[in-house]
Amino acid sequence: MFHTKLCDLLGIKCPIIQGALGGVSGGPRLAAAVSNAGALGVLASFGLTTEQLREEIS
Repeated sequence: MFHTKLCDLLGIKCPIIQGALGGVSGGPRLAAAVSNAGALGVLASFGLTTEQLREEIS
């Protein structure tokens, strides 16, 4: 498997970072799935209120 210094820095297995694509990013389920697969899942937060972001994170 391809491994880089970025993997070590971020504590991930694969040097893949999911893009946060605003409202079409797939939400917290996709971010969790990407993270569980060993890459870096990203939760888009643009346009969310603080309460909405808390809900997404939980």
